[in-house]
Amino acid sequence: MFKPQLIDSLKGYNSKTFVSDLIAGIIVGIVALMLTIATIIYHIRERRVTREGRQRNARLTVILKACQVNVWTYNVAKKTIAWYDVDTHARNTFALKDFSTRFNGDDYQRMANAIMQIVNRERTQEQMQMRGKDIEGRQMHTYVVNLSVLDSSHGQPTVIIGTESDIT
Repeated sequence: MFKPQLIDSLKGYNSKTFVSDLIAGIIVGIVALMLTIATIIYHIRERRVTREGRQRNARLTVILKACQVNVWTYNVAKKTIAWYDVDTHARNTFALKDFSTRFNGDDYQRMANAIMQIVNRERTQEQMQMRGKDIEGRQMHTYVVNLSVLDSSHGQPTVIIGTESDIT
């Protein structure tokens, strides 16, 4: 005859064991409730931070368009330049030498020297006027170029940001 295991396991079960199990269950329930509340708070804050970040990016996009400012970054380790569109998405990536084809030779050399001085921590930023082609490579323009450290590791620059304002 079939005899459920539950009946055998409950033989030694008394009120003291019941109270102990009840308290353990309540503690587990409280901990689970606190974890649920913490998760909800985390997701609410994450959504708010994401929304605020999108709003800031939208404002930055409007400012960049209105001021006709181009943005690019120089990755020190890879020795590459990432050119960003006005929506702050990397549009093109160039080797530093390939990027040089946009600029007048002497102006490019001044910029390359300034980048190396920033990498070597001889300077923290630089501003210069340069002649160069627009991103499509069609027309010559005069730009004010600003260079500064965007990111660093242990005091050593890892990413340099460059901004170009067309003053033609």
